[in-house]
Amino acid sequence: MKKNYVLTDEVSGEWIQNAINLSDGDVYTVDTGTDVAHLIDFSNLHYGRVRRQWLVVVPEFQNEWSNAYHAMLTDSEQIANEFIEEYEKQQDSYNDEDSPDFDPDDGEYRYYPGLAGRWFDTFEQATQKFWAQFQL
Repeated sequence: MKKNYVLTDEVSGEWIQNAINLSDGDVYTVDTGTDVAHLIDFSNLHYGRVRRQWLVVVPEFQNEWSNAYHAMLTDSEQIANEFIEEYEKQQDSYNDEDSPDFDPDDGEYRYYPGLAGRWFDTFEQATQKFWAQFQL
């Protein structure tokens, strides 16, 4: 299996939408509570010379107005399956009155997974690791 390829620059919402539009395969979108994460079938596309089965895009909270989007290309079925499991778990959680987290006043419950930093470091995690190597 090829190594995961983490894009070093943030990706924009427009870039993500273009990848979704160009993909001929499945797209799984998970609401993380503050934004959305995507798993995109990338098998018919490439990023430069890099080809992988899946594109994973995860938001990292920055402030009340914006998030940073981080992306990784992968062939890992484990990562794809974990993402799809989170997607299905969220789809099954809509307004489940038997859930202990259901709010009868609001009438809604929804499962919001924490995906930032799960499969690859967020910018904040990478920065902390970088500065930690200089501390005594």
